Amino acid sequence: MKKYDTKFITKPTDKWFVINVEENTILGRLAAFIAMRLLGKHNPQYTRHMECGDKIIVLNTDNLYAAHGKRLYHRHTGYMGHVRTTRLDDDLEKRSDYTLRRAVYRMLPRMLRDTLIKNLRVLKDNNHNHHAQVPQELHFNASVNEKNILRS
Repeated sequence: MKKYDTKFITKPTDKWFVINVEENTILGRLAAFIAMRLLGKHNPQYTRHMECGDKIIVLNTDNLYAAHGKRLYHRHTGYMGHVRTTRLDDDLEKRSDYTLRRAVYRMLPRMLRDTLIKNLRVLKDNNHNHHAQVPQELHFNASVNEKNILRS
């Protein structure tokens, strides 16, 4: 009887991907897609307690759209009566790169959250300085799923 080696350990991948955000791309769907790729759930060697996902660069985040834009976010400054409230629409207009990063961060499991978010680069414009890594184009648009982009 032959014994099988059950101690297979996955290694982090060095694959880089670029996602170019199209006009009216829905924020939540894009964040869920990025979180799945960062975790590595698309790989057959997925291990839930290890980092085995890809590295992702997101460009043109000014084109994001919030499907539920009237959602309110509250934060407390630490002083009595100082609760600051912002709308998701206003947050996307002012700092869309931060809003996408925060959405992806909150979709990741707490155990790996801080290490996996370092594999994500979010930029407002179309210029990035990661050409040496030879990133591949990763499509996230209506051709993948028609619900990814808002149709009016």
